[in-house]
Amino acid sequence: KFSGMVKAAFDFEGRHGILFANGMPFSIKGANWFGSESYCGPPGGLDQHNIEWYMSFLRGNGFNAIRLLFNHEHVLQDGIVEAPKQEDKLFQVRYVEMFVVLAREAAKHGILVLIACHRIKHDAWPGAGLWYDDQLGFPEEKVRSSWTKLAAALCSQWNIFGVDLQNEPHASSWGKRSHRDWNKGAERLGNHVLGLCPRWLIFVEGVGYEPGAPGADDPTMGIWWGENLVGAKVAPVRLRQQMKLVYSPHVYGPAVYDQEYFRSAEFPENMPGVWASHFAFAAKLTGSPIVIGEIGGSYEGQDRQWQDWALPYIVKMKFGIFYFALNPDSEDTGGLLPQGWGEPEPKSSEEGKLLALAQLPSTDVFGVCPQCNGTNVIVSSIPPTMQQVVARALLVSLPLVGLSVWITISLRHACSRVRRARHRPQRIPRSVPNRANGGSKGAKKGTRQAKSASSTEQLSAIEPAEDSEDDAEKVTSPRTRSSHMRSGAAKSDDTFEIDDIGIGIEHAGPGDASVMLSRKKHTKSDSMSKPAVKEGQTHASAAHPSAVQYCAGGELDGEEGAHGARILRGSLQSSEVVSTAFGSRENEPISFGGTKTKQKEANVPVVFTRRSK
Repeated sequence: KFSGMVKAAFDFEGRHGILFANGMPFSIKGANWFGSESYCGPPGGLDQHNIEWYMSFLRGNGFNAIRLLFNHEHVLQDGIVEAPKQEDKLFQVRYVEMFVVLAREAAKHGILVLIACHRIKHDAWPGAGLWYDDQLGFPEEKVRSSWTKLAAALCSQWNIFGVDLQNEPHASSWGKRSHRDWNKGAERLGNHVLGLCPRWLIFVEGVGYEPGAPGADDPTMGIWWGENLVGAKVAPVRLRQQMKLVYSPHVYGPAVYDQEYFRSAEFPENMPGVWASHFAFAAKLTGSPIVIGEIGGSYEGQDRQWQDWALPYIVKMKFGIFYFALNPDSEDTGGLLPQGWGEPEPKSSEEGKLLALAQLPSTDVFGVCPQCNGTNVIVSSIPPTMQQVVARALLVSLPLVGLSVWITISLRHACSRVRRARHRPQRIPRSVPNRANGGSKGAKKGTRQAKSASSTEQLSAIEPAEDSEDDAEKVTSPRTRSSHMRSGAAKSDDTFEIDDIGIGIEHAGPGDASVMLSRKKHTKSDSMSKPAVKEGQTHASAAHPSAVQYCAGGELDGEEGAHGARILRGSLQSSEVVSTAFGSRENEPISFGGTKTKQKEANVPVVFTRRSK
């Protein structure tokens, strides 16, 4: 697990819809290289050329990134890859290690690597259209295990800069409050990956048209699988490091499928509106950058007209792309390379694609990271800017300073009370009048008065009805009744109110506090027992493990000791305690008492919650 221990030579983050690397805008011009998702082996074409040849081709044509595909099945099996004899670098290499080898070769040419999950199992395409598949024996837990294995092996390779969580989850919903909501699945997977490799970018694709997203679940809209980001309007993805999020839709032209808007008389002038309604709005709305994970086509006829519109629009919108594909054997798009895997011929569609793609900006990786241009480069730290130093220092130090001040004040306050309590021990009376059963309106004399003369706040309780068996069952099952309470008894009138919780009781938040007690089993005696407790212990009658911590030394019992200790002094018997009052000032007693109950075997939680009267 890396968890911030490894810092990258590249520090990527998204801000204001733009991708930055080391504080500078970074433009991604990438290509897809497929094949490794469909078997236990490398991408296609290595029987024609070695890895270095393809990386040189990409670098020479201005590409700075490549998208490599995998399946979860072979990550977990991690067998020896079926590699062509021409590429000896992959001899006896296992599936996960293969991506490290490919990335190292890419690094020599200044090419970044995006690792993308294309399918669950190698032969499951298009699959169930989810990021998991219970029928194939791949629940989400197993998918997370695959990501854990990948992160452990790949995070330290500096030019692997991000992961694409799932290719085209077309049968998933987004923002529909369903167990198939991809936005929630992406959050869980993304946060899991970031917990293992905090430097990586998290690429999240869109969904399809069915079940789709609110306002985008109509097949007539012409939505591509993976293109639909409309759900981000109502349910944007939230990650533990939000600046690591990249939205990555997939979009194609008429060579792949003749959508209705391609047949419009206004084509291609109608396309900005189509893209804006499907995904292009997300960068400005959410602040997360857009990198199109797949885009491409034959670049012939109307498809060429579409691409000639799309590429300038991408430049204008400052989107990144991964063109589909480097491989020539994609049936509906073709590739950047011609059949035979050689160099493109003059005036061919492949050369036309490369010339059209030349207009896309492509940030020089070695220009951003000069130290990366060499052999045996490992992930290393980057000297942060002064603004980053100040911002990070403030983010880290301010909460710690506040916590230190609070602890110091609390300890001084607690120990001051301990010293006073030692000199002026108080006897604990057997009982106090019970307000719930017709007793006096206030607690026993000496109870702390509220700062406001018009308000009296004290600790009180109401006992469950004596003869109700149903109530006895309810009492033993916890249920929260108030937003200020962490937990509570199910009995609706088992309400305890408290003004000053004293030292040692755990705070639940500003203006409230909660602590849980438990009555012991019935005994014949109605009197308070007085077990001795030592420094640092929690009283035996406290069910909550951190209810009270004693700060005084020596032996403490039910009569004397620290104020915090008195709150839970003695073993509370099931036949005794119904109402409790306590004081928080010097010379004020802590009292227990109340009405007997017929419940003889009780382990009843009672909850204290802070409330103003």
